[in-house]
Amino acid sequence: LQNGNYIGLALMIITSLIAMYSLFRILFYMYFGDKDGEEVNFKKIPLYRKRILSILVVVVIAIGIAAPVVLNVTSDATELNTSD
Repeated sequence: LQNGNYIGLALMIITSLIAMYSLFRILFYMYFGDKDGEEVNFKKIPLYRKRILSILVVVVIAIGIAAPVVLNVTSDATELNTSD
């Protein structure tokens, strides 16, 4: 706090306390809540949503696989620009 940023510190503490409360509430209900619990009714996912999710999964995997290629291309381009 050399710069005197007490507002930022207060915001960090408040958000940390809110996060801790939320997480401990979940843990409490998981281990000490009702033994009966609630019945979960799963709805069938529509076909168009399955297709969208499948496309997104493929795109994420493709981006992960293509990341080294993109990194090599950009680093080569950077070296070409800085060699002048």
